[in-house]
Amino acid sequence: ANLLLSGQPDAGFSYLRRAQAIDPTAANTYLMLGGWNRIYGNPEQSLDWSRQGLERYPENLALLTGLGATHLQLGNFERAEELFEQASALDPGDVTLLSNRFHLYLAGNDISALDRLLSQQDFRDGRSRQDLVLLKWEFLRALIDNDFEVVISSAAGWEGSEALAC
Repeated sequence: ANLLLSGQPDAGFSYLRRAQAIDPTAANTYLMLGGWNRIYGNPEQSLDWSRQGLERYPENLALLTGLGATHLQLGNFERAEELFEQASALDPGDVTLLSNRFHLYLAGNDISALDRLLSQQDFRDGRSRQDLVLLKWEFLRALIDNDFEVVISSAAGWEGSEALAC
């Protein structure tokens, strides 16, 4: 992962494939191979690694969410939603799942689905970063509604570069 973070994909993927060959039962290796291939713009390889991982661990929340994220990236919104539904059955309050569903509904311009998703109390359980996702939605919803007072007040809760971007 450090090699991939430092922009050395050939070496990074090589080490991950070696790790997978050494221990093909490690769910995290499939997750990393799927996720990093998605990040590096290799969606077909991402799909393949995520599917392999799910063959071994069909109820792995991270693998389901990662596979859904790849389908989202490819514009396969229906399949992404199916996978996010499966993941939601395992843990509806997972922040990565919440964030991916947020992006799915935003990409599909499904404002009513966004409202329903973010009004569910399950997501307000104080987990790390959930508040940020909810704050972003409050901001976007205020923009849609032309409520600039809320736009400004919600942006005030953001930190660092996100506040600047706002």
